[in-house]
Amino acid sequence: HHQLRLSVPAPGLWKVHINILKPAEEYHFALSGKTSTTLIAAVGGDPAERTVGVPVPIYGVLTDLAPIAGANVTALITGPGVYGQPGLEQVSGSALLQLFDDGAHGDGKPDDGLYANTLNGVSAPGGYSVKLAAEGTNNAGEPFVRYAFAGFNVLRRVAYVWEDDL
Repeated sequence: HHQLRLSVPAPGLWKVHINILKPAEEYHFALSGKTSTTLIAAVGGDPAERTVGVPVPIYGVLTDLAPIAGANVTALITGPGVYGQPGLEQVSGSALLQLFDDGAHGDGKPDDGLYANTLNGVSAPGGYSVKLAAEGTNNAGEPFVRYAFAGFNVLRRVAYVWEDDL
């Protein structure tokens, strides 16, 4: 793990060169900068009640100095039970879920910057990752692309039978 912080970066185009010292199956790289246009990813519902088959609300909050409406927000969801879900586009073993800010998908009021949709019928317990991508024009008229990440766990369904119940 390596981290570099620049307190006053020079404006302009930057290039990043990564020198891999040890081969590995997977590498992660993240680069971020301060901006007023932000995307926050969240997962709704009570984690203790998130079991197989329970719908999972997926949220994205998109703002700058005010809510940003009219963006294209998509969730890439990976996990053991998202495969073959109706209404989801399958991509390399994961599923794409379109999020909406229309007031009809668990997202509050239309055009309030809260984008949402529901992942239905998760078929297996385990860990899931949610990667949001948002593209649009902010309130200053500037085009943007933003990414955000979240995760959740789905528990096994269990039934408890107490001795007194027998």
